[in-house]
Amino acid sequence: MGVRLTRLASVAASAPGKVTLFGEHAVVYGQPAIVGAINRRVTVSIQETGDATFRLRMPDVGEGEAILRLRNGEVKLQSSEPRLRMAALLVSAAMSQVLQEPEKLRGASLRVTSEMPVGAGLGTSAALVVATIAGFSSLLDEKLDTKTMVELARRAELSVQGSSSGMDVCASVVGGMNLFRRTRSSIQFKKLQPREALPVAVGFTPRILDTAQTVRKVAEFRKRKRALVDAIFECIGLVSNRAVQALRDSDLESLGELMNASHGLLSALGISTRELDEMVNAARGAGALGAKLTGAGMGGCVMSLAQSFDKARKIDRALELAGGHPLKLSFSPVGVRVEEATSERM
Repeated sequence: MGVRLTRLASVAASAPGKVTLFGEHAVVYGQPAIVGAINRRVTVSIQETGDATFRLRMPDVGEGEAILRLRNGEVKLQSSEPRLRMAALLVSAAMSQVLQEPEKLRGASLRVTSEMPVGAGLGTSAALVVATIAGFSSLLDEKLDTKTMVELARRAELSVQGSSSGMDVCASVVGGMNLFRRTRSSIQFKKLQPREALPVAVGFTPRILDTAQTVRKVAEFRKRKRALVDAIFECIGLVSNRAVQALRDSDLESLGELMNASHGLLSALGISTRELDEMVNAARGAGALGAKLTGAGMGGCVMSLAQSFDKARKIDRALELAGGHPLKLSFSPVGVRVEEATSERM
């Protein structure tokens, strides 16, 4: 399976965010995880300019722009409005993966928009990197297969954030729900097909630490208590494996039980917070079959599973009363895609 890209003078490439159903943190250490692409996307609109400069704007974040330049086959950040800096670093790392021949593209104007809050643990960074790679590959008329795009995006994330299992970029590239596992030599992902759509409610709270800091926090805990943390990872992997059949059967009660177990294991790693626990408890009190933090933790999102979509809306209200911001999300089969940019997008 490959990603179909078409040569255009201007493109709008978009990629979905994700929700991690099971396997957070343990996936970095070789355990399986389950991740699903969602119906919220990051869009990178690119217009060739030919002036040897790449200008990045993000109107959702603020005014101003970041300036990037291509030197010796690598894109470097020259200057940036402070709020754009992290996004600009991710964009420059992604561009460096595909702009190996400077003469092919001298400059471009980039406009990034996102349907997800920054720092929610919904894979915004991965979606940004994937959309950037897809957009520039299309402009250069380079056809990338799925595994190549996943690997390029993983390298870009790794160069900026210091860690990347590849799970988030996999979800952004291929879409749908996937069983994911990274070994020392390869990245493996397999499509899962639940019989029915999952009625979920998701709530967001600001994060205390970003993903890279939280991954380091878990790594430091493992250095101090390796046998204990590895045992927790194994249990998280077991939960992921048990969830595969429950998803295929749309066995909501079993999934809810596994989600509750997952939250307990992630809390044992020290990555939950009072705010996340309060949302988890509120969701369960409102009738959720299960609830857990999703993503790296230390803030971000809580995902809960309801018996029906009507009951999921009731849980939304409970999450809001607990101090969270409800995000109406659903899982999506659509991965990265590239279209011709419109004047409105630029």
